[in-house]
Amino acid sequence: IVQDQPERAQFYLDYVIKTNDRFAEAYYAYGLYHLKKDNKEKALEYLTEAIDINPNIVDAYYQRGLIYREFNELEKAVKDLSQATNLSPNSGEIANELGITFQITGELDNAINFFRKASTANSYKTKYKHNLGLALFEAKRYKEAIIELQRVLRIDPGNASVYYNLGKIFETSGDTVEAIK
Repeated sequence: IVQDQPERAQFYLDYVIKTNDRFAEAYYAYGLYHLKKDNKEKALEYLTEAIDINPNIVDAYYQRGLIYREFNELEKAVKDLSQATNLSPNSGEIANELGITFQITGELDNAINFFRKASTANSYKTKYKHNLGLALFEAKRYKEAIIELQRVLRIDPGNASVYYNLGKIFETSGDTVEAIK
């Protein structure tokens, strides 16, 4: 209902919350409703209320963590995305987003660990391997970065951005012959 009929969703969510103000999923749904309306401050309020009522709603932590990251509240983002990862340890998407957040904070070892976790959880997702390769490059671990990006090319041989990034890595590491290729 939230995606297909937002006005109707708002009516029902208001009703549910008035009827049962401890129904965490209604607050979570209202958070998504406000997120869809691009009202992130209001979304934070509802997602926080959902978590306060039921601290096991993985996606509430995930969505709130992404909002915090967008607001540059990186400690809060790491905390929420870490909690989401703890609640859903096999989610490549959550691990990837946590890796991105750690990369933004400059904690490259943590970023690399979570990109590896994401790549392991979803070996077919090239963006996770690509992110891993870029984090390894940023950490000046060029050989490992090249290996990861070459893995992406085995899965997606037409990925132009990977070729570009491989060229940058070869150039930075002093291998101009490979960079030209």
